[in-house]
Amino acid sequence: MCHPKFSFPSSFNITHSENHWANAETMAEYINKIIVPYIDSVKDEKDFSIRQKSLVIFDCFRGQITDEFLSLLNKESILYATIPPNCTDKLQPMDLSVNKCAKDFLKEQFQQYYANEVTKQQEKGISVEEIKIDLSLTNLKPLGARWLLKLYHFLKSNPDTIYNGFHKASIAEAVAHADGLVIKSKEDLPTESITLKWCTPKSNVVGE
Repeated sequence: MCHPKFSFPSSFNITHSENHWANAETMAEYINKIIVPYIDSVKDEKDFSIRQKSLVIFDCFRGQITDEFLSLLNKESILYATIPPNCTDKLQPMDLSVNKCAKDFLKEQFQQYYANEVTKQQEKGISVEEIKIDLSLTNLKPLGARWLLKLYHFLKSNPDTIYNGFHKASIAEAVAHADGLVIKSKEDLPTESITLKWCTPKSNVVGE
């Protein structure tokens, strides 16, 4: 009942937890149903070995650093890095580009909806004092779902928005530097697999 009455694409995973907060179970589902299928598709597209390592970047959310969750990542050949506390706004690529863009996009969609509803009622001769906008969840949930899908298509057609976060966090440059490259734009990024230095937060073991 908490889900909007909206037909999402089959590739979307629409789910919820009992208290509607993310937890270890929802994060495991996220890895299994979103991250792993995406990684597999990239490996197929790039003709990478099935043993090719991948990297995920997480905040220090306890649902993402349980032994069970880390074992799941290891099983899927996924390395991980955690953003230190109070550094999300400086090191998390999504916070440096995508999240604000997404919030601004969705806010603009709501503002347009509200303004259009006001205009429609004014055109019907309803006075400003008597205008009422339906802000019930029954009405807003399917609208929000539609806006979310529009956001998805917007980001998909504007990949630079996502790349810019990795650029601002200096991750793109670090990746390129490991291979002796100079990055000025996303076109300068390597298309082949390269070697990166990494360490696991729990053991501080450095590997490649």
